[in-house]
Amino acid sequence: MKPFVLAVLMLVFVSSLLQAADSQAVRDRVKAMREDAAMIQQRIDALDDETRALYEAYRETSRELQAQRAYNDQLEKLHDSQLEEKASLKDQIAGIEETSRRVMPLMAQMVETLEELIALDRPFLPQERAERVAQLEKALYRADATVAERYRLILEAYSTEMEYGHTIEAWRGELADGRSVEFFRLGRIGLFYRTLDHREAGRYDRATGRYEPLSRPHRQALGEAIAIARQEAVPELIVLPLDPPKRIAP
Repeated sequence: MKPFVLAVLMLVFVSSLLQAADSQAVRDRVKAMREDAAMIQQRIDALDDETRALYEAYRETSRELQAQRAYNDQLEKLHDSQLEEKASLKDQIAGIEETSRRVMPLMAQMVETLEELIALDRPFLPQERAERVAQLEKALYRADATVAERYRLILEAYSTEMEYGHTIEAWRGELADGRSVEFFRLGRIGLFYRTLDHREAGRYDRATGRYEPLSRPHRQALGEAIAIARQEAVPELIVLPLDPPKRIAP
């Protein structure tokens, strides 16, 4: 083989070796770049996931902060409302105390007036009415009785006394001399009695403060009135003597 040809072949061989070496280096370089790119992508993905997590955490914290602010606003409003209510209650308590100081003498006067009215009235149901007034006098000074309760009891007592004015009633009781009799009350304008043997009857005379005897026709009418009051007979017109009306001075 000629030297020239051999030299050419050697150059071609060397060039092929160099090209092969360069191709391998390029491939290694590309592989390395791909691996680096994959690692970078992994880091980017990891950073993206971390960013999302941080963003979600931020949103959750922001929602909690808004909820806390709203709750604090509600607490502040509630606190202000409680302060206003406390001030209002203080004013009401002060008003109640002032009202109590004014109402107590008035209620005591009402009980005293009721007792005087009963004393001036016809003497029917004396024990029951006296006990009612006594209970009112006790209630006025009971520590456990409120002003409203005391006032209610007084009004109930007055209401009961008013009821006597337009009702009739019959009951068994005793006269001052101890005799058992039947009483009949005609509103507040008439008070009568009849003995149990029906032989004697009387009408309370307010002017004299004594019972005046009834005539026989009136005793019979009184018996019918007692039967009506006990719902043993139907109501009908009955004639009974009454006190003459008082003339009112001009």
